[in-house]
Amino acid sequence: MNGSNDTVWVLIISVFSACLAFLLALIVLNIFLRKRLLVEKRLLHLQILSKENTAVRKPSRVKAKKSNRRFDQVLSGELQAAGVLMRAEEFATLWLVLGFVPSGLLALFTGNYILAGTAALLGIAGPPLYVRKQKKKRVVAFENQLGDALVTMCNCLRSGLTLTQAFENIAADMGEPISKEFARLLNEVKYGSTMEKALVSLAERVGSNDLELTVTAINIQRQAGGNLSEILTSISETIKARVKLKSDIRVATATGRVSGIVIGCLPIGLGLIIFLVNPDYIISFVQSGIGRVLLAVGAVMEVLGFMMIRKILDIKY
Repeated sequence: MNGSNDTVWVLIISVFSACLAFLLALIVLNIFLRKRLLVEKRLLHLQILSKENTAVRKPSRVKAKKSNRRFDQVLSGELQAAGVLMRAEEFATLWLVLGFVPSGLLALFTGNYILAGTAALLGIAGPPLYVRKQKKKRVVAFENQLGDALVTMCNCLRSGLTLTQAFENIAADMGEPISKEFARLLNEVKYGSTMEKALVSLAERVGSNDLELTVTAINIQRQAGGNLSEILTSISETIKARVKLKSDIRVATATGRVSGIVIGCLPIGLGLIIFLVNPDYIISFVQSGIGRVLLAVGAVMEVLGFMMIRKILDIKY
């Protein structure tokens, strides 16, 4: 009977983990698509201006393209933006392995289904959170380099070089991630893509508002004319001011972020200390019905407090 009960519990945990994985995949897909569709919407007019006679048909094509985007395409774009050197299929396989294998092994060999469920949640939530963190880190590094890259472009244009040669100097002389992204842009142009499409692809891939502003200015100047070096100089000053503002805001909100971390970790750390000093007290508390209810209420309040602090510190500018 015990063996059959263990098998039933393993099946229940597996089905529960699969449902969680499916729901988490939908949430991650929604987050990824929301940001990418916003960038595509902002850059839509650049694709319309590229061909004068297709101004009416172009939006419908773009909408059809957005509606037909598959999960593997979105995931591949996010991996590229995060600098993760894996294909979408490889990442999805690793994601499934981390989500099901450790939790299944823990459920079979330890019989601790709470620990197995926790391992399943960590395995499912860990990879997309890692990709999102790496992407955010890479975007910040890119934006910190973008102001200097625009200065380099202005100097190249004033010395008589073309825009393509300016991009080549950035790809050759600057560090990652901006050098790698501009090298990819040059490869796209080399293999048949137009400069406008390559720039739009670069903006969609990186996901930076500052880069989007730069791409919009360059593409409009290429179609309408004007002094590109003066435009890029003005944009460079704006971007450097935005980077400085971001740094000042991060310094000003450092105390609030530390407070949120302390508030989140203090109950857990205190509970571990009490468990080490007096294990029977914590065990009896967990085993009682009112104790489990209070633990659940405390966990919900902790999550709500962390989310509220994060929302307060999320300053839009």
